[in-house]
Amino acid sequence: MRGLFKRESRILGLSGTRIKDKIVIVGVVFRGSLWLDGVVTSIVDIAERSLNSEVSRTIESTKQFSQLHAVILSQRLVINKRISIVELSRRIRRPVIQPSKRAKKRRPRKFASAVKDLDLVVNGKHVVVSAAGIGSEEAEQLYRIACRPNYKVPEAVRVADLIAKELNSRSLNPQRIKNEQKHQATKKP
Repeated sequence: MRGLFKRESRILGLSGTRIKDKIVIVGVVFRGSLWLDGVVTSIVDIAERSLNSEVSRTIESTKQFSQLHAVILSQRLVINKRISIVELSRRIRRPVIQPSKRAKKRRPRKFASAVKDLDLVVNGKHVVVSAAGIGSEEAEQLYRIACRPNYKVPEAVRVADLIAKELNSRSLNPQRIKNEQKHQATKKP
């Protein structure tokens, strides 16, 4: 993807949380780091081995899909390790970026050349990411546009994480409410 990103380029931040035997995927579209432009959610059965097909359907269902410039995954969603950024990038025909550890992991041979481990400097902070479908300079520019000053997490990802955490809070998670009610019932004299 050549060219410069504009200040209000649409970026989708994806996060997720586990509730019972489901994974709730939360997507937030931001125009750069300035405006919230849309929210999308999807519920996936935890038994599914790969989340790529459901995540790609969720992304393509956003009304802003034709205007999306990139997708950035949250660390919360990456922990599941059931999303291949190469496969996702191929399915949605957009760059996909995910947080990474400094140590490079050994990748399956068919994905080795398609995934780039990038060291970025964003707002004076060092960020390590893995990317598919985008180069180092473009990824750094995208992160500069997507992050608020003094932050190294893109605003779309930050807000998606907040929504995912709230979905998992005791007020919205029925399993947690049941457990708290049982605990309170045993405490009463």
